[in-house]
Amino acid sequence: MKKGFMKYSILWLVALAVFNAITFLVPNELEAPSFWIAYTFITIAFFAQLFCTALVFKKDLLTKKFCNIPLTATSVITLVLLVVAASICMAISLTAWISIVICYVIVIVQYIANIVSLVNYDDKGASAKGFIAVLKTKTEAISQKATNDEIKALTGEVCEAVRSADTFSDAALAGVEDKILKKCEEFEASVSSGDIENAKAQTKQLLTFIKERNAKCRILK
Repeated sequence: MKKGFMKYSILWLVALAVFNAITFLVPNELEAPSFWIAYTFITIAFFAQLFCTALVFKKDLLTKKFCNIPLTATSVITLVLLVVAASICMAISLTAWISIVICYVIVIVQYIANIVSLVNYDDKGASAKGFIAVLKTKTEAISQKATNDEIKALTGEVCEAVRSADTFSDAALAGVEDKILKKCEEFEASVSSGDIENAKAQTKQLLTFIKERNAKCRILK
């Protein structure tokens, strides 16, 4: 699991602790079955919310948005709303089923946001395949333009580096990925023109950028 989710888990634990503190420090009818029914189902709602957020990290949807709000922010907002709503419901001893419905509606909205973002993510064509998949297609197309054995060897080296590159995706990789794409265009131009010396220089820089991206991937995981 990513480091980002570990940090979120700490925030989630704090939220759960706040909910429990308010629930048991504020005078309540602890003997009433309705109190424990509400408390149990609301606690389950907290775990459902954590699971929903875990799916965001697992599916690499961190860069995706719902209503122009990043899913990471949506997760935090949902958690805040949940702890506030749950705490108020328990503090004022609101009817158990009403408290449960309020909390579960909040969590369900987050699930809907994730589903909508995932559908949009899958519908984005080439970009949905991942950066490396797109880059692989691009570099293989460039290799077909090689006019001599020396340039073919260079394109083969680049293609091999792309094939073995880390397929991990994260918004933090945008900078180095942009550099790779720009350099790829320059590499394509040198291959098409048969400029061996320029192709060598572009190959060296491309391989450096790909290694840089792989290193960042290892750090972000």
